[in-house]
Amino acid sequence: MRTLAIAQSTNALNYAIFDGVYLDKYGVIKYYSVKELYDIIMKLLEEHIITYVVVNQIDYVKMKHRKDAFDLIKFRTTVKLACAIFNHDDGDFFLEIATSGWEQYLFGDRIQGVKLAKEKIRIVNQIYQTKLKYDTKHIETQGQHLADAIVLGQSYSQGRLNHIRKGVYSIWAKEKSKAIKTDW
Repeated sequence: MRTLAIAQSTNALNYAIFDGVYLDKYGVIKYYSVKELYDIIMKLLEEHIITYVVVNQIDYVKMKHRKDAFDLIKFRTTVKLACAIFNHDDGDFFLEIATSGWEQYLFGDRIQGVKLAKEKIRIVNQIYQTKLKYDTKHIETQGQHLADAIVLGQSYSQGRLNHIRKGVYSIWAKEKSKAIKTDW
């Protein structure tokens, strides 16, 4: 099973590829048009023989800025289109992971915002011996979105998620009071 995890950044494609439970490759690819994004995704799907593509599930209604919501819709639509064409729309290939609440579960509710991003980077660096950095000024060196993609891919590839409905998975069990214990 080869999984492509994509973070929800709209200015560059932040991705992580897992071969089974092992991180195989990760990176950031800057793009300048929807066509270029589509071509990049198709190339990743074909070259790495991807079995599943996982992304964060997003509630666009709760987003504070309409422009951000529109940019994410454009980004997600392009990813979904590439997945549908690559997989000939044959079953679950593009999967949305309901991440609401699992960051507090994995990292605790003691930290948010910048501190949470830095904590994710620290943990990913420690587990995978990466050299990600927190950097908001340079897209190519942003570690926060790569850390999101790696955590998302790891959670899916290690089977830590429950199937909620077609194409949607969550760390929470079907009963809201039961959470899946992780060893992070």
